[in-house]
Amino acid sequence: MPGKGLRRFRDSWLSAAILAFAVAAGALLPRSPLPAAGALAGICLVITAALFAARLPPLFLGFVGTLLVGYAFLGRGFAYLGVPPIYIGEIALGFGLLATTVSGIIRLGFRAPLVWLLVIFDLWGAGRTIPYLQTYGTDALRDAVIWSYSIFSILIAACLLSSGWLPRVLDQYRRWFPFFLISVPVLWGISRFASDVVPRAPGSDVPIPSFKSGDAGVHLAGIAAYLLVGLYRGAHEQERAGVGRSEWMLWSAWLIAVMFVAALSRGGLLAILVALLAVLALRPAAAGRKFVVVAATAALSAGLLLTSRSLDRPLLSGPEGDRAISLHQISANLGSVVASVQEESLEGSRRWRVDWWTTIVDYTVFGDRFWTGKGFGVNLADDDGFQVGDGTLRSPHNAHLTILAREGVPGAALWVLLQGTFALAMIRAYVRARRTGQEFWARVNLWVLAYWLASLTNMAFDVVLEGPQGGIWFWSLFGLGIAVLQMQQEGRLSWGVAPWDSRRL
Repeated sequence: MPGKGLRRFRDSWLSAAILAFAVAAGALLPRSPLPAAGALAGICLVITAALFAARLPPLFLGFVGTLLVGYAFLGRGFAYLGVPPIYIGEIALGFGLLATTVSGIIRLGFRAPLVWLLVIFDLWGAGRTIPYLQTYGTDALRDAVIWSYSIFSILIAACLLSSGWLPRVLDQYRRWFPFFLISVPVLWGISRFASDVVPRAPGSDVPIPSFKSGDAGVHLAGIAAYLLVGLYRGAHEQERAGVGRSEWMLWSAWLIAVMFVAALSRGGLLAILVALLAVLALRPAAAGRKFVVVAATAALSAGLLLTSRSLDRPLLSGPEGDRAISLHQISANLGSVVASVQEESLEGSRRWRVDWWTTIVDYTVFGDRFWTGKGFGVNLADDDGFQVGDGTLRSPHNAHLTILAREGVPGAALWVLLQGTFALAMIRAYVRARRTGQEFWARVNLWVLAYWLASLTNMAFDVVLEGPQGGIWFWSLFGLGIAVLQMQQEGRLSWGVAPWDSRRL
């Protein structure tokens, strides 16, 4: 049989290769033990991957799913798992590159035109990183994750297109987000009352878990959009049954979690509002009934808060400065986004950000760093004169301004073009799906768009894209959007898979 003969030849060749490498490693081991052992381990890994190539893409998607859940629940502390300078995010990236390359599906990721614009953006980022490697070393690589983590987009898009796992992604998201809603107050309480006793990430003083209200706000925005567009229960069941008892419970838990985020993070609060407004603007009829649920739950929760003697009296004091869980604090946070406020903590933070952002615009748009920026590796906080606290801050609390400062106006223009093209493609796909009656695709388009908008909004107020817990989440969502657009264009979930039946949700 030709097939058996081919497999026998492959197995014989691999056996001979393994034997040859083992002999070579044995000869080099007494002279250079560590390099020889590392080379042997790498070769064995590649050979093993080649033998199980077809199984690697689904394994990678499962690994990334676990990674994203870990980031969402445990935050920055989870990101420190690993051996410096290789952490769990870098391990996932390496695994994805191996899985897509060995299996040959990497080509699927480049079928989408949007990926080529992403490649151009990455090439410009690499051009602003490589010249500084000799000077700044690993600092340049660490700062460069703002563009290099975008490789996750290509890997995830390729794996989704080859495996047809979009239904599973949506189902797994539906399974884990109720636990996230419950965890927000718990994680807040741990960070507030037990930060000294929780374990630390290996080799650092970062607690596990590490709660960040801005990141939580982005996920709450994505959860709200998921519920509002009707993905939690299939379109068929949703139209027949309306809002069920379980959704009342979910919305109640969601609003409680939102109060914690809204009182502690301007970026998280605005991210939630932007996502809700996007859904309301593009799908007002479908969201209308559920906004009644939100409004009713808001009235009940507001009543609990108003039992305080005054709005200035906090229900709970927060871990972030002197901010508190109260309606007054939420109102002050929202007002500080667009204007000066009386609270010194909010106004001081706002003034510091605006001054730094103005400085960046001055030396790029109107200065001598127009074309090049300052590159990756230099500590922007030190170099621009805005260092605070323990001196570890490296970038302004705005990913968009970080790109402008490090890559100059051309890099910022590519960033705006990339994100604008993604938004336009997603909106066009949504409109086309609505016009042709493809309800499943319309719902997924709007969910991804709202989630992406929330992340893009939050990163304008905090260090998000510059770290794995925010950056890998954003670029994974971007890759999901690329895969959705490509699948929708093909009229099926993946090659050889029948069109989706929304009743299976």
